[in-house]
Amino acid sequence: MQTYIIALGSFFLFAIILYFYNRKTRGWLNYVKINSTKILYSEEKVKARLFIKVREYRTKGNIYLTDQALFFVVKGIIWWKINFVNDKSDELKKVFSGEYCIARSNFQLKQNKGEYVFAEEKMPTPMNKVVVKIYSANCDKLLRLIKGAK
Repeated sequence: MQTYIIALGSFFLFAIILYFYNRKTRGWLNYVKINSTKILYSEEKVKARLFIKVREYRTKGNIYLTDQALFFVVKGIIWWKINFVNDKSDELKKVFSGEYCIARSNFQLKQNKGEYVFAEEKMPTPMNKVVVKIYSANCDKLLRLIKGAK
C-alpha cells in the first residue's frame, strides 16, 4: 500500500512540474513578451481541425495572427503554430513539435456546411501532407489578413 501511495504521489508531482514547464516554455503570454510580436487579428473560441499524415486533431481555442505566423492557443498554451515562411530560428522550435509551415498562397476560402478557411501543404516525404481548417466567424477578414500580411 505504501508503494502505491508513493508511486501515485510521484506521478502527481511529475504532472504538476510538467504543467508549469509547459506554461513557461509554450505559454502564449511568455511568447509575446519574448518575441514582441504584433497581433494583426485575434478571435476567441474558434474551432479548428488539423490533419497531419493520417491523423486528425480537433481543438477549440483562440487564434492569433501575426505577420509571420498563425497561432492556435488553448487555455494559454500554444497548441499549433503555422509559419508562413520557412524560418526555424525561433526559440519555440527547441521545445515545441507543433510547428508547421504553410505558404500564404495555399490558404483559401471553402464552403461545406458553413464557411471555413482551408490550407494544404505537401510534406517532403511522399503521401504526407498537412491540412488545416479554421471555422472562424470572420473567415473573409482572416483570409484577407493572411494573404495580405507580409
